[in-house]
Amino acid sequence: MRARSFLLDALCLMRPGQERTLRAIGLVLAVGANGCGYAIERNWESLSRLENGQLNELAVFADKTADTTLYAVRPSAPSTWTKFYFEGTWFEENDFFHFSFACKNGPCSDADFELKCQLVDENKGETFKLDCNANGQWKDYPFNWQEVL
Repeated sequence: MRARSFLLDALCLMRPGQERTLRAIGLVLAVGANGCGYAIERNWESLSRLENGQLNELAVFADKTADTTLYAVRPSAPSTWTKFYFEGTWFEENDFFHFSFACKNGPCSDADFELKCQLVDENKGETFKLDCNANGQWKDYPFNWQEVL
């Protein structure tokens, strides 16, 4: 709160030509408040609603953990949607984010999977999307995410 007050005071007392100084102060305060985390650390949802009206969800945390809720149909019951809940870990390598998910709730037999994602900057750091590919029984599943705003 003290930093915010200082920033407001600086804005009110700013003289012509001091905009650059104010921007630098704002950048320092933003980095100090948010740390130097990854842009992937946020909540995500599927790009579009599924046929059951639901959105898949992905939460990525700074401690290199993640969880996801997915809805899918089984080939043996194509009109019945099943909810899965996974917990996992992630790491970054060569501009890709790698996830390893273990099924915790749902029909979990052989449901664990790996996910490889690339962060797509949609608007110069304002909005992001994730384009992902999975392995195992999820290899053909549409893993495309948009950040929750």
